[in-house]
Amino acid sequence: MLTKLAITAFLIATIMMIAPVNLSASAVEQAPYDVLESTDYVEIRRYPETIVAEVMVTADDRQIATSTGFMALAGYIFGQNQTGDKIAMTAPVTTVPVEPEAITTQNVGDKAYIIQFVMPAKWSMESLPAPNNPKVTLKTLPVRYMISTKMVGVRTPERLGEMEAVIAEFINKRNLQTIGDFISAGYDRPSTPAQKRRWELLQQIENPQS
Repeated sequence: MLTKLAITAFLIATIMMIAPVNLSASAVEQAPYDVLESTDYVEIRRYPETIVAEVMVTADDRQIATSTGFMALAGYIFGQNQTGDKIAMTAPVTTVPVEPEAITTQNVGDKAYIIQFVMPAKWSMESLPAPNNPKVTLKTLPVRYMISTKMVGVRTPERLGEMEAVIAEFINKRNLQTIGDFISAGYDRPSTPAQKRRWELLQQIENPQS
């Protein structure tokens, strides 16, 4: 458990790093959302109904899972589908752990993760081509509410832990009800230098306005 001093230090460092950086300033289409409330270090967001392509992978850690899932989903949007259509890349790419019972591998230590690409707004479930890879599926996500915090730089387990603590402290203060595990979101291409990559950590919550 991080102390309040450690959380404060993380917040100061995060604010200094992200001050000149706008996570929405990207050449690719972004997942849409409305900001309901914003502080120096977190936002409460409302995401509309959204179509995603997703894949479940098992791996030792989140970073390996994200890389593996990214390749499968990139194959789909680059034409490995029943019509051969190319689908524009969007941001972010999200990764979330899933329940242990979802794991089918027998490898000790493996965890299951869901990796998702948001589909561009011009596509519908009717117009999207079916994936050739049976592990890639298309689904519609309902309206969701999220708490988010952001950073720029190398995504390490330690940094993720600090971001989790920041979100958890905010949620506890507001007595909000959470849904599922923390979601990590990456906004940049793999070719982007690690020190310049933009990340978010999100936690889904019940409707804070209800």
